[in-house]
Amino acid sequence: MRTAHAVTVAAAQPQPAASYRLRPVWLVSAVASGVALVVTELYGLAIRLGGVPMAAAGFGQAKAGPVTAGSFAMGVLTCALWGTALAVLIARYATRPARVYLLTTVTLTATSSSRRSSSRRSRDGWPAAEH
Repeated sequence: MRTAHAVTVAAAQPQPAASYRLRPVWLVSAVASGVALVVTELYGLAIRLGGVPMAAAGFGQAKAGPVTAGSFAMGVLTCALWGTALAVLIARYATRPARVYLLTTVTLTATSSSRRSSSRRSRDGWPAAEH
């Protein structure tokens, strides 16, 4: 009886595909971040080779400076760091990590977008300087 029960339980559980293996969250994130870094740098290179001028200003700066070759990489790495930290914490403590990650990222994106759109704007469309 005990053997039959073990066989029934084993048969009822879904079997993973032969090539499917769980990998650590940080490793998957590192690989995905590396791919994203290469793709965004190639995009930036193509834009620069096309003669499109690129400039950006930091928070509180009145004048924009040129976007350099490593600017895209720094942005990708910064986002990857925070995204990986969030994913590792959620994977460790959440009972349904995929759902929690989705809800968290959608909420953070909506909050970021709504704050940007509701900020005070000057006549030319740029955020008004605060005194």
